[in-house]
Amino acid sequence: MKKKLVVLGIISFMSLGGMVYAAEADSKINIEQSNICIDAAKSFYENRDYANAEKKLNEALKLNNKNAEAYFRIGMIEDVVKNNKDKAISYFTKAIELDPHNVDYYRSRANKEAEKMQFKQLYDDLNKIIELDPQNAEAYETLGIMNDANGHSEESLEYFNKAIQYSHNKRVLYALYKERASAKINLRDYDGAIADYKNAIELAKQVNDFDKISDIEYLNQRIHMLQETKKIFK
Repeated sequence: MKKKLVVLGIISFMSLGGMVYAAEADSKINIEQSNICIDAAKSFYENRDYANAEKKLNEALKLNNKNAEAYFRIGMIEDVVKNNKDKAISYFTKAIELDPHNVDYYRSRANKEAEKMQFKQLYDDLNKIIELDPQNAEAYETLGIMNDANGHSEESLEYFNKAIQYSHNKRVLYALYKERASAKINLRDYDGAIADYKNAIELAKQVNDFDKISDIEYLNQRIHMLQETKKIFK
């Protein structure tokens, strides 16, 4: 009798183990199928077939409700296609909860927070981006603009310095030098502002961009104005 019970116990244990294995196998298949749906959704999105893109993303979530990328991409559709910033933020937040180390998710949410003027949340997300990506020039630039707008020009200089250090795009650098010059003017560092405007002019000459080239005259006027201002404050 004891032997029979032992045998039954072993059979039950093996059956349970088989069920667990089968469940794990099904889960793995669902995750793979969910990712296939994501790839299909990307293709639809790139071809501006947003209805089928959203359909595939919802299929992905039915197969794997922890697929962060699916939530993120539905958020993109809510933002770009439906212009629903609140829903977009909600989906980006869900994606972040599932994958808290993805910089793109924070960046997308930060963009919507900026548009909605949710500055506390924006500030937190920008700092999280820098924590995850210490060389993210865009985050440093935005923090620089925010601090300068709030009268914290000294702090903004630190952020602009970092942004310039980590940016390798001439068009971006052009904007950064102008932004840093503005902060320096607020601090009455006119020589520093003039130097930044001159750097912006040199970059404008290097890029094939009519708008920036046409700015050269304006920047030269700003330099002349600052040179005259220096005389007043001597």
